[in-house]
Amino acid sequence: MRPSTPATLLTALLALTGCQHDVVTPFPAGLEPLATCTPGLPAARADGSVDESFNSDASDGDDGIWAHLCGYVDADVDSVWGALQDVDVVTDRRKVSSWELVSQGADPPYDVVFTLHDRVEDIMTVEYDLQWREGVWEEQDGVPSSVAVRWQKTDGTSFINVLEGSILVQQDDSGAVSMEVVEHLDAPFYQADAVQTYLQDLHGSVVAWVHGEPLPTYD
Repeated sequence: MRPSTPATLLTALLALTGCQHDVVTPFPAGLEPLATCTPGLPAARADGSVDESFNSDASDGDDGIWAHLCGYVDADVDSVWGALQDVDVVTDRRKVSSWELVSQGADPPYDVVFTLHDRVEDIMTVEYDLQWREGVWEEQDGVPSSVAVRWQKTDGTSFINVLEGSILVQQDDSGAVSMEVVEHLDAPFYQADAVQTYLQDLHGSVVAWVHGEPLPTYD
């Protein structure tokens, strides 16, 4: 339950700040999506083509916030995967004040693994490590036809109980490339729309990256 007034909110935040400590969270093996992307992909145009649109939604339940985004990117799977290996693309640049790449490299069975140290400065300051794992899910003639990604908070503030997500990038029979993104967050005072906004920003950043455009910026 969230505090009902600014005064009680500040009191609760100060109490949480005082009892913060680092928590190591085991990252389970595998790249399976966390859940089925529920909004579904946008409908094709009348001529059968698709644009770089998306459907997204979010919910806030007893186990925290779930947000989903299903969208298209006008690029091949390998290009989209390249975007998802860029730490600026995948970072929530609205919320995270600073981020540092602390480790990077292949770690079989994963093709790509990197860890970011994120620092969020708002009413209170929280820091945590976010590990990303990425790999080819399926391939045709040696070329990736789908790529799977998982990320998770693995160390840092006890303020965040759960922070995890998954992405499935795949090409369908028509050649269209889709992104299906799911995130689960359990942390006090976060709202579902903020998590949904991050997924929309992530899609927008991937689209910009694959087209060689500057990443979006936020005030």
